[in-house]
Amino acid sequence: MLNILIAVVELIGSDKRTLGSAAVGISVAVGELILNLIVWNVPYWRHFLLIVSLPAPLFLAYTYLLEESMRWLLTNGNNEEAVVLLHKIASWNKFAVSDKVIDEITKESKDLQNIVTEKFNIKLLFSSSALLKRVLVCSWWWFTAAFVYYGLMINSINLPGNKYTNFALSSLATIPGDIIAVITLDRLGRKKTLLGGFVFCGICCVSSGFIPPGYSSASIAVFLIGKTSISACFNAVYVYTSELVPTSARGSLVGTCSMLARVGTVLAPLTPLLSELWHSLPTAVFGLASLSAAALTLATPETLNRRLPDSVAEATAIS
Repeated sequence: MLNILIAVVELIGSDKRTLGSAAVGISVAVGELILNLIVWNVPYWRHFLLIVSLPAPLFLAYTYLLEESMRWLLTNGNNEEAVVLLHKIASWNKFAVSDKVIDEITKESKDLQNIVTEKFNIKLLFSSSALLKRVLVCSWWWFTAAFVYYGLMINSINLPGNKYTNFALSSLATIPGDIIAVITLDRLGRKKTLLGGFVFCGICCVSSGFIPPGYSSASIAVFLIGKTSISACFNAVYVYTSELVPTSARGSLVGTCSMLARVGTVLAPLTPLLSELWHSLPTAVFGLASLSAAALTLATPETLNRRLPDSVAEATAIS
């Protein structure tokens, strides 16, 4: 998933970056729906695991089907491969590549190589308080997005009605969230989209605990609105984080954030146990986590229509 994100960010132009991220998010939602369909018809866990593991060998073909990132090639001085890739892209899109464009690629490659000579490391991260603060904030975003997203999905089976139908509805709620993110990220900006998504999700999760038991439709509706909101946040956090950190460390820092998101993914299945203390405690925890992430969003700069930073200096200059 992380490699797909990096490839989308670096291969697609800045004006299509949010669309590419949304496509990844919608693909995840479709996968969840297929998963629900399989487990509905094949409830025995051994047979279920066998079925979902069958497509795995196909991913080996990606090594030969996917192209390397143009930015990565330029950063590492592979100008000839970058030009070959550019000609492939031009052929696919049916446009010609001029000598001027090739000269600009060579110039940009030299500039990027000069920038990347800083060779990002942990010491360099701690030498920049602004970048360190930004990474800590992004890490909490990722943890919260994963924790709340998967937590709501897992707890959807406790909603009134058929558990398979509720799980499917929870998966479907992801798609409008991704669409909302596509629309708002390029119009309202990254910061406002993420802030609004976390706030809206937090309010829905906290308020769901105060809906009387007899109002099952209202309970499901508020729950799904919260799921849609966190889905928009998950989409936004991919794009926003990639634009807040430099090229020289994008893979490492986004990878660190993703690692902390996996902590949230691991903790999410444990949250149904909280309902033994209070039936709405899981959603209350999700709501408080979302509101705390929203508060931290106020500490980051807007990156809409800005060039991807290549060095620590360029990243910290964004304000």
